[in-house]
Amino acid sequence: MARISVAGATVAVAALFALPVGNSAESASRIVDRTLVCPMSGVGYPDPARFLKVQAQPRLGDSSPDAGVYNLPEVFVDFKTGPDFAHGTGSVRLQGCTSSRLRLELSRRGLRGGATALGDRQNCEVPARVLVRLRAVFKRPVTLRRTEGTLTARGRIATGYLAVATLPGRKPLVFASVNDATGKARLFVAGSRCVPNP
Repeated sequence: MARISVAGATVAVAALFALPVGNSAESASRIVDRTLVCPMSGVGYPDPARFLKVQAQPRLGDSSPDAGVYNLPEVFVDFKTGPDFAHGTGSVRLQGCTSSRLRLELSRRGLRGGATALGDRQNCEVPARVLVRLRAVFKRPVTLRRTEGTLTARGRIATGYLAVATLPGRKPLVFASVNDATGKARLFVAGSRCVPNP
C-alpha cells in the first residue's frame, strides 16, 4: 500500500509542475507586475553586438498608447492600452524571458528623454542579459495566459510602465510609461548606449 501511495504522490507532484505559467488557475488581478531576465541575441563572432529595440508611442488617431522592448525573434515585452482600430482590446505580452526575484525600480533616474509627440524609437546596445520590469494597471481584473509560447493578458490598460537595466550591475537603460486617460507616452534612455532609430 505504501508503494502505491508514494507512486500516486509522485504523479501528483509531476502533474503540478507540468502546469504552464499563467494558466487558468492563476488568480485574476487588475495589476500585472513582472520582473524578468531576458537573454539578448546578437550578431558577429567572437564578440557579438547585441541591440534592444525600444519604442513608446502616444495615442495617434485610432492607435492607442503603447510601449515595448524587442530583441527579435525570441524576446519581446510590450503593452498597448487599447482599444485599437482593427486590433481589439489592450494587452500585455511577454515572451522569451524568465521570472526573476531581483529588484528593479520603475524610475527615469539617470536617463534622458521625455514625452513623445509622434512616437520614439531607439536602439540600445546591451549585454548578453538584461533585467526587465513591466507593470500594467488594467481597468478590470485580468489573467496572464500562455498561448503559443507567449504570456498574454487582454483588457483595457489605465497606465503602463516598463524599465530595463543591465545584468550584471543593474545599470538603468530604459524607462517608458503610458497613460490611457491622457493618451501620452514618455520614453527615457541611457544616452551612452542608445541612439534614435528612425
